[in-house]
Amino acid sequence: IFAALFVLSSMARAQFIPFPEPEINSLLIMTPAQMSQFFASKKIDVFKFSDPNEPTSLDVAYDYLATLNQVDRSKFIQYGDLFNGYVMGFYFSRHNTTVDIERDTIVLSNKADRWTIAHETSHALLDQRRPWLQKKNEAIDLENLRNAKEDYEESMRLFRSFGSFPSDELVLRTFDSIKIWTAAVVKFTHDYELEEVRIERYLGSLFETKPQLKLDPRTYQKSFWYVSKNCAMAGEKLKNAREVIEYFSTIISDEHRKIIKDKIGEQLSLMEKQRILIEGTCLPMTLLY
Repeated sequence: IFAALFVLSSMARAQFIPFPEPEINSLLIMTPAQMSQFFASKKIDVFKFSDPNEPTSLDVAYDYLATLNQVDRSKFIQYGDLFNGYVMGFYFSRHNTTVDIERDTIVLSNKADRWTIAHETSHALLDQRRPWLQKKNEAIDLENLRNAKEDYEESMRLFRSFGSFPSDELVLRTFDSIKIWTAAVVKFTHDYELEEVRIERYLGSLFETKPQLKLDPRTYQKSFWYVSKNCAMAGEKLKNAREVIEYFSTIISDEHRKIIKDKIGEQLSLMEKQRILIEGTCLPMTLLY
């Protein structure tokens, strides 16, 4: 019933950094010693934390997890909630300015299964393949998104106070803030939600086509929920951004609309391209707006 649901469209695959298929395929059949050597070769540090909950997978990687050191939680103070056992693993880039690490780092629950290890490793390897200026820094990405949205909301407060935009400068400034915000939304959905979907869909395809790997069917079932969640989040964020552009175009004067018509069209075109990318990445798992 679930067969073939995890295949991405060729158009979607072409717009992403190539997935590290050979490395992930190999990782899933490595011994604990080979895994340690693999992560060392990739300059990725791996730690574990004690999970207070019962294991949810039949495939917990006990032998490998036993080789790991406990994580120093003081380096991840802002992410303390991640250690409550509801997350099986997480990845931090060394470029993340909110954590005190020198190398890319994966932190695993001591109940993590091979699927989780492969998932977090996929994040790390994809990040290593990014050009230097495109490395993921979640803290900066969130800050840019928040600042752009705040600039837009401040301009809209002035619009509501005056009942119109009092100057050409404010119209252009408002549109610039919208442009920055919507571009940040596109980047965030591409680098975060859709990356989660890509990884889960690839691992799902391995479950479907390579039964010899003996990946856990319960984790496979949970993957459908996780993919749907991220697809819905990406679609909703993009929908909200598009609605902001469309609303802005209705409240400016005809004169201003003529001036920035092409720029508005460019942003709507960007939104449409991202909508198609989300659809190609997510379907047939879930339908978008």
